[in-house]
Amino acid sequence: MNKIIYVRHQERSGNRVFQYLAAGAIANRVAGAEVRGYDLDIFNVRDPRLEEPLHGRILDVEAGHDLNVGRLAYYLNSDLFDAISLKCWGMRLEYMPTPAVARDLLFRERRPGGGAPIGPDEILLHVRAGGEFTSNPHPDYPLLPVSYYAAAISLSGKKPVFIGQVDYERYRDKLMSAFPGARFIQPADPLSDFKTIMSAPQIVCSVSSFCWLAAWMALDAKQIIMPVYGLFDPRQRPDVDLIPHNDPRFSFLALDREEWRGSAQQMKALEDDRSVWRLSPSQARELKAEIAFRTESVAGRWSATRPTRHRNLLINRLKRALIRLGGLTRSRKAVPAG
Repeated sequence: MNKIIYVRHQERSGNRVFQYLAAGAIANRVAGAEVRGYDLDIFNVRDPRLEEPLHGRILDVEAGHDLNVGRLAYYLNSDLFDAISLKCWGMRLEYMPTPAVARDLLFRERRPGGGAPIGPDEILLHVRAGGEFTSNPHPDYPLLPVSYYAAAISLSGKKPVFIGQVDYERYRDKLMSAFPGARFIQPADPLSDFKTIMSAPQIVCSVSSFCWLAAWMALDAKQIIMPVYGLFDPRQRPDVDLIPHNDPRFSFLALDREEWRGSAQQMKALEDDRSVWRLSPSQARELKAEIAFRTESVAGRWSATRPTRHRNLLINRLKRALIRLGGLTRSRKAVPAG
């Protein structure tokens, strides 16, 4: 029987793609393994056996972005479990295939053409400013100040074309007044917007996993500018890694770290001339390396200086895991998919 990694999806379309690709990173390390449970709604990519139950010894895994892919693959390769039921976010480059492979996975039955045309002398700027930014703000998904888009347009030297959610009228009016010659494309359905981004020759990302994915899959893009800010800032989210410092298409604009609260003061500051600076690929690499060093070496120093306490902690964690699993000798009953 082939081993299975079953995806338990969370949230929106962009998030679902990351979860699907993270499951694929595990499957690629296990001979004959299958990814099941995926439902990438807007791309019409769905597991044909979505409703079939899982059988055998099943390991439930709930994780954030940082998965131990090698260990999970080991569990399947060593026959400890028959399947992994995976609930995660998985926004890390180490789990991603090449952009070309990702495009083939999402557009299996048709070519990914379509979307609004963007000329070679234009740059497409994505805006994510829906109502949730004030009504239900997420600290890692901030709105970008107008000065970010001004810096990106200056860096590219192209004519600006805006696309995306701009529910906040004052913000939209400020963009229109700051860039009077810009085109504004009305958002269409999510797939059409995704294709518009993916087919653009120059792209400016907002703090949006949806936009980032479309830009990353834009194989013909000459320039992709992304913010090192919010979710994309390793100083704020060291568990997320979506800064492709080795990809020559990408340029990076950084802002001071800030957690988004949607306050009146923050909304007003969007109109101010906030500082935005360019990070070279080598500077982006060094930033990532510094955060990785801090994250990894703290755990290493602690385990080296306190080996007994570290061993006891691991034993206690293992005991709790076994209790949740009901013991390794007892298989979990088959569960319905979904």
